[in-house]
Amino acid sequence: MAKTTLKEKVFYGLICNEARVYKHWYTRFLLAGMDLERIRRVVGRIGRWKDWCYQWHQEGCRMEQMAMEARERGNRECAKRWFHESVACFHVGQHFFYFDDDLKRQCLEKIWSLYPQALALYPDHRRPIRVDIPFRDVSIPGYLRLCPDPGAPLVVQVNGLDNVKECEQHAIGRMLHRAGFNAIAFDGPGQGEMWPSMKMIPDYHRAVSTVIDWLADHHGRHIDMDRIGAIGFSMGGVRTPGRGPRQADQVRCRQRGACQPGLFAAGKTGQPDPFQGDPPCRGNAKPVRGRGKTGL
Repeated sequence: MAKTTLKEKVFYGLICNEARVYKHWYTRFLLAGMDLERIRRVVGRIGRWKDWCYQWHQEGCRMEQMAMEARERGNRECAKRWFHESVACFHVGQHFFYFDDDLKRQCLEKIWSLYPQALALYPDHRRPIRVDIPFRDVSIPGYLRLCPDPGAPLVVQVNGLDNVKECEQHAIGRMLHRAGFNAIAFDGPGQGEMWPSMKMIPDYHRAVSTVIDWLADHHGRHIDMDRIGAIGFSMGGVRTPGRGPRQADQVRCRQRGACQPGLFAAGKTGQPDPFQGDPPCRGNAKPVRGRGKTGL
């Protein structure tokens, strides 16, 4: 475990606590699929920040055991729910936790192994499709949700700084899919499953462009590639308009938030490159609507 400086001891001891910090994270924990009372119980056991990841790891292991037992009994719904909640525990534990790299890595590996077990309990028409998209010398891992009928628009889900595609993005993708959108969530360079093979890069937008190009090549007949939107979660709200794809003939966007779950709409209209000039993407795109149900 890493040693802390005096400033870190003051911050984590006096500032980073339930009253000042943790309570503001509850909405993210809930979006990740966690029970509110579980959040309160685990946070209540944490006396100092160094114990954060350990306590969540322990809770995640308990949820994993419950999920496996439910699956063995044939209770698929409970098993699915608890696999997702276990993934959420491991994600919350490792999120922005850099005191113990080994424990953080264990949490990430749990996420990558348990999330597919949750997906295996979904009916075929609701199960996201695993994709691995070639990018430079590695691959971009992601999960694609396709609408049953062709012609629906696409939403690209851009991750935050230390987020993973298996947690909050799962919940967002499910909502988008139910609203009539095709959606893809992925780990880009320096994120989640891609972190071991490629760290963060300054031209992150090229990864987003690669995802769009791959979808056009492999699913272009099913997806309406003339209507592409992007939604940025947390730091992804900055990456989406300012570091996003430079395919001006494919994607243009409108920012509704930065460093928040920013929301952007898109469509092919031959607009100028929205990433040139100032400020990016202001007021030059109309909302995309998903098969008459809702819009961005």
